[in-house]
Amino acid sequence: MIQDLEQDIKGLEISISNFDARLLYGAEALQQLNSKNIDQVLSWSEYSRAKDKRPNFIKSQNLSYGKILFRILVINLFYPTDNTFQELISSGKIDIISDKELKADIQSYYPRMKRLQNFQDKIIFTVQSKYRDALERNRISYLNEQSLEELIETGIDKKDIEEAIENLLSLTRGSLRTEMNEESLVNIKHEVEQLSKRIKSKIKY
Repeated sequence: MIQDLEQDIKGLEISISNFDARLLYGAEALQQLNSKNIDQVLSWSEYSRAKDKRPNFIKSQNLSYGKILFRILVINLFYPTDNTFQELISSGKIDIISDKELKADIQSYYPRMKRLQNFQDKIIFTVQSKYRDALERNRISYLNEQSLEELIETGIDKKDIEEAIENLLSLTRGSLRTEMNEESLVNIKHEVEQLSKRIKSKIKY
């Protein structure tokens, strides 16, 4: 189980990194659009943390505006590894964990991760799909290398693009928000780390 939890920690780190990148790409896209809500996005603590981790992230890539719009779509969702847990439950060996509080925390962790997975599959993919639809409506393909000025000349609907980016960033912020959000990836990663430590201290090999 410890290996499963450590795999979960790695998966969460990758997901958090990708969500951070989405905030940075999205903020850059909104800034170039002169979005009326860009100051609000730049004030988010989640954006500040992402920016502090990788201060030159956008500048170092020198991407066209078209490329930035599609980099916003790139994401790695978190899916927990529960092979050992399922085996313990099906075999009844979960009782080898004598600490009742620890056992209860383990038994509540995986159903909670299942709810997170369902949220990702339904909500995140839905918002992603709407963002992709906005790009298609504006005839922006994933091979696009045009600048914003060049895209404007093709007749894109700036408001349509802006709203699609903002919706995606709001959802991204929620996934990273640590305040008043027990289900954020950042908070879950911390809890998994603590759970793994507790199991290591209790289970003897």
